[in-house]
Amino acid sequence: MANIAWPNEWVILIGSLLSTIGAGMQSLTGAPRLLQAIAKDGIIPLLEPFCKSSSRGEPTRALLLTLSELTSHNLYNTVVYEEQKSFHSTLVSSPSYSLQ
Repeated sequence: MANIAWPNEWVILIGSLLSTIGAGMQSLTGAPRLLQAIAKDGIIPLLEPFCKSSSRGEPTRALLLTLSELTSHNLYNTVVYEEQKSFHSTLVSSPSYSLQ
């Protein structure tokens, strides 16, 4: 698709990157507010500490929980991806699996 982009193929690549960043930022604004609303309604009693807001009305505790969850999830996926990549490269380079 990038080959037919006008005026340059970088238009598609930069647009995709900015779209991904925008979607990530959108989730960082919506998820904490949803978590705070669930905590305020008492649907899940364990989330009660996250119903508190800052003096400006921002769900700071819920935002910190969301950020920590996203960070740990991304870190886990990076580690798993690197392990899988290492395993596959070992598998491919192993002489016992070579096709002859």
